Amino acid sequence: MKHKKKTSLVTSSNKPAKRRRLTQKEIQEIKEKYMDYIMNTDIPIVNDFAFKMQMRRQTLYENKELKELTELSVLKKLAALERGMVTGSLPVAGCIFALKQHGWKDRQEVETIVIDKKKVKKELERLFE
Repeated sequence: MKHKKKTSLVTSSNKPAKRRRLTQKEIQEIKEKYMDYIMNTDIPIVNDFAFKMQMRRQTLYENKELKELTELSVLKKLAALERGMVTGSLPVAGCIFALKQHGWKDRQEVETIVIDKKKVKKELERLFE
């Protein structure tokens, strides 16, 4: 039985392999696996896919052909986190933490109401006559 060579950026001794340029064939194989991962994972995580492929996650961000899939993966993750937070299927605190890791910020809104004391006094007097 013939074994398919696995794309790996880690050597058998668990030391990082020398960085090298991926071949077009390797990129195409990674793209197919990446799309499959994104479509079949509820909350895709870039680090998880990189780990499964035994490659640096930076490669997924730096390679022009893989970057678009990485952005798609992050979009799906953010949508799933928002949905999980709103529906209550995921812990709100965990979702907020994860969303903040992707640049979300807390925004405080303060509403200032100016009250005209004379108008309030007249209205109260009218109500309690």
